[in-house]
Amino acid sequence: MYFGIFLRTLLPYLATSFALFLNFTKTIAIIVSNTKDYDKNYSETNDNLLQLTNNIYSQCVCYQMMKQFFKELCEKIVVQDPSIRFVGIADQDGILEADAERKGLEAIFSPDQRAEYAITAANRQATRLRWEYLLGKISFATSHYEKLIRATIPIADENRRLSHVVLVSFDPQAKADEIIMKKIIPLISQNMKNF
Repeated sequence: MYFGIFLRTLLPYLATSFALFLNFTKTIAIIVSNTKDYDKNYSETNDNLLQLTNNIYSQCVCYQMMKQFFKELCEKIVVQDPSIRFVGIADQDGILEADAERKGLEAIFSPDQRAEYAITAANRQATRLRWEYLLGKISFATSHYEKLIRATIPIADENRRLSHVVLVSFDPQAKADEIIMKKIIPLISQNMKNF
C-alpha cells in the first residue's frame, strides 16, 4: 500500500523523464529506419518499438491531462463556499490524485495523515457501494467531528464500481449536506464525462 503511494508520488517525475526517453528512442528509431543497411526483421522490431513508444507516450500525456483536470476541479469546488476547508480527489485505491485548500487555512492533518485518510475513505466508499443493491444509490456520506465535517462523494463507473472519491472537509458549523447537494454534486455532474 505504501509502495503504491510512493510510486504515485514519483509518477509525474517518472512520466516526464520517460517521455523524454521515449522521444529520444523514437528519434533514434526513425534515424535507423532511414539508413540503407537494415533487414526486414529489424524493420519490424523498429516498427513495434515505435508503436510501443507512441502508446506509452500517449498514456503519459493522458495521465498528465487527468492530473490537471482533477487539480482544476478541486480548485473549483473549494471556492464554492467559504466553509469548505479542503477538497481532494482520490482513485479507487485511495491515492490522492489532486487536492486544494482554502486560502490561509491552518491544516489539521499532515500530508501523510491526509494520504492515510484518503485510503481509508476509498475503502469505506467501496464497501458502501457493495450495499447499493439493497439500499439504493449512495450520493455522499458525512462524518461530523468537533473540529470539522468530512464528506466523501463516490464517483462510480457504469457498473457501480468505485472509480474515484471526492473528499471534502468543512468548518464544523457548515451546512455541509446543503452545500454538497446544491453546489458540489452539480459541479461534479457537469464534469462526469471526464472521470
